[in-house]
Amino acid sequence: MPKQRDIREKALLSLFAHAAQKDDTLDDSTWDLALEPEQDKINKIAAKALKHQLSSLPKRAEEFCEIAVLITPMLKTYAHKEEAKTLRALKESVKSLSEQYELPGNLSREDKLNEFYHHARAMHASLSKFQISLDAATFSSPELAKLVKLTKTLIDLTQRVHSITDPLQFPDQPSNSALIKATQEQEQLREKAAEYAKGTIDNLEAIDATLEEHLQNFTPDQIGRVERTLLRLAAYEIMILKVPKGIVINESLELARRFTTEDAVPLINGVLDKLAA
Repeated sequence: MPKQRDIREKALLSLFAHAAQKDDTLDDSTWDLALEPEQDKINKIAAKALKHQLSSLPKRAEEFCEIAVLITPMLKTYAHKEEAKTLRALKESVKSLSEQYELPGNLSREDKLNEFYHHARAMHASLSKFQISLDAATFSSPELAKLVKLTKTLIDLTQRVHSITDPLQFPDQPSNSALIKATQEQEQLREKAAEYAKGTIDNLEAIDATLEEHLQNFTPDQIGRVERTLLRLAAYEIMILKVPKGIVINESLELARRFTTEDAVPLINGVLDKLAA
């Protein structure tokens, strides 16, 4: 179960993003900022899992490229010109994927990691289609048998990417245990924070009316956006969820110091103290 202060922080950040959008939805983009640290952690664990699960990729890719050079003329000889053309393209794709995998630090960057995922999934589809054409080949040879075996191996390796990009769909994958745990924790945190954020939005009229009573010479719309969002979330916890006021005030002031300026602390403290009285 996520910690209460973490739920409060993510709800605050998502509400802040929601206020900036000026609409009535809490869509996926709303959570990009709120869950960025958790996503960074997941990406690092995913890159580590990827390195482990695809450790044989460079060797198998090299073998595939070597046999592709030998078998391409044979495919042409036996009237498999389209298959030869496909194999040439696959050879370059396999080589490129292996280079992406081996480049030091490459998979530690989110953009490069996502690029690798996309490349691997596309290559998996191409290899699977190519496998069908190999099964229909009109000749046999040791080279062709080796190519078939290597193609199946690469299909298996690229298939493993699915268990990393969507780990919760593969809960029995032991090598992904850390990734599964981190993803589950992120989902739980988002789910609870979304409840807080949605509850604040759904009760906004009543919350703002109550806050206005305790904002001297101000309305909620006249104070800073972060301060306003923080007050609304805290008011929701006190008014609707009935969370003990001491906890809400103390942790709201901690968030105020992190995300606003020290000048905002007395305002937030004063309003919430009156609100909780």
